[in-house]
Amino acid sequence: WTLHVDGSSNSKDGGAGIILEGPNQVALEQSLKFGFKVTNNQAEYEALLAGLRLARDLGAQRVSCNSDSKLMVEQLSGTYQAKDTMLQRYFHTASRQISSFDEFTVLSHCVLLDLILQRIHHKTRAARAERPSWTIIQETLHSPSLDLQLLISGVIYPLPFYLLKKNGC
Repeated sequence: WTLHVDGSSNSKDGGAGIILEGPNQVALEQSLKFGFKVTNNQAEYEALLAGLRLARDLGAQRVSCNSDSKLMVEQLSGTYQAKDTMLQRYFHTASRQISSFDEFTVLSHCVLLDLILQRIHHKTRAARAERPSWTIIQETLHSPSLDLQLLISGVIYPLPFYLLKKNGC
């Protein structure tokens, strides 16, 4: 399966686009609108998380992801660390979702990737006519796609684990 993700934001709103291509000419396009404030980096992670959910729901085991977010790609590959608390939460949520796949690769950011994503979007109309199983999903997210977590002394705990630890279990 091949996943293409792109997210963006401005002072008024944000959104993301996801294209998931699979075997037998299966293709899904998802358009997300955010009903909450996000930064560009958070929008990129939201796009990735939505794409990972789609891939998992369709039974994908091997996923190759394309993103134009250098920061997110480098964080996921271990080259950069997530220093911002919110980006740490996104990173850990994405890492947990990624671990559910047998194989996951993310393409390094490159200048040509923007052109590739634009080309894919321009070919979308033609591809819809050629692919009988092209599906378009539009969704508004009203809150971040983050696992419930608690940050204690620099350590991020999934919330259920923290509650067990707090209660002496």
